[in-house]
Amino acid sequence: MTSALTSPVGILIARGGPDIDEVKIRRAGAAHLAAVRELTGAAGAALPVRPEAFHAERIEEFCLIEQLGTVIACVGVHRTDEGAELYDLAVAPDRRGIGLGRLLVAAVLLMLSGEPVAEVRVEPGEAREWFTGLGFTELSPTVLRRDTAGGYDALETLGRIADLQIEFQRSGRTLRWEPSSTALLMFAQRGGLKPESLCWAGVCGTCAVRIKRGTVSYNTDPGVDPEDDEVLLCITRPVTDLVLDL
Repeated sequence: MTSALTSPVGILIARGGPDIDEVKIRRAGAAHLAAVRELTGAAGAALPVRPEAFHAERIEEFCLIEQLGTVIACVGVHRTDEGAELYDLAVAPDRRGIGLGRLLVAAVLLMLSGEPVAEVRVEPGEAREWFTGLGFTELSPTVLRRDTAGGYDALETLGRIADLQIEFQRSGRTLRWEPSSTALLMFAQRGGLKPESLCWAGVCGTCAVRIKRGTVSYNTDPGVDPEDDEVLLCITRPVTDLVLDL
């Protein structure tokens, strides 16, 4: 991923089984104004919403997540003398709870790390606890802040800023995700687990494990379709906390 988001970046996400969705993280343009207005006006938007005239003037400040051309998440990023301010973070009601908001914030922090921006601020309102979980700390009673964060891509940045927990249920172990791990298979092996796998011998699908809760991202299209409720450990990384049947 290029930190500047100069072109859309595709990410494959899944919650188990053969259905794998490609979403794209991109900068907004004038054509996205109506979609941003609709999304930020939806019930339960994470941050207080700016007026329409503000959006029209500053639509190019927004970063988006699209799926099949539909905007499903957005956040405004306003550069200031102090750094940058996040505003109007929103996720489509039917796409909440699968990690898209955190993925978008991670992508923004990665983007800003390539600019002369050291600090990001936000007025979280009712989302204070959510932002605290991404490493934001109190600057004032109404404002949180954190440093920008680098990484190879948005998934690695997310792993650095969020305390992602991977529960291996049958093994009775819960481990904190290490963002330096290239995939869940490597992570599990480093943690002393011994998942079945013949991946390195070219036998695709042998590392499949049932996912009981959470969202993963595929590093590449899988060579085989996972069975229902399964993910392939050798090419996936977490987007949220996970519970795996391992």
